[in-house]
Amino acid sequence: LDWLLQERTGQLTIESVSGRNDAIEVCIPGECKEGLTSQLLRNVEANSQAWVWKALDTRGEERLLIFSATTTHLKAAERLVKEMIDELKLSSFTKKVENDGFACVE
Repeated sequence: LDWLLQERTGQLTIESVSGRNDAIEVCIPGECKEGLTSQLLRNVEANSQAWVWKALDTRGEERLLIFSATTTHLKAAERLVKEMIDELKLSSFTKKVENDGFACVE
């Protein structure tokens, strides 16, 4: 309950979820942080029956924490999140190529 209240009032910091069987931690690449919107994360929750929170670790690095009572739902949410991250990486790369051009070096 403390985490929920902390999230509602500002940035959530959770040290670690290692050792828990109801949580998975997913690192967010820098180029994907802005793209992982609340709406996208709510869609993951709706499609996986898991809760997804952005939270800082003790170093101040943002990552996603996925919580669920079942391993099946944890893995489903993790798969959806990783698919979104892959799409955001591809989108970021495509924008960079469009803006900077692309050169092959032999």
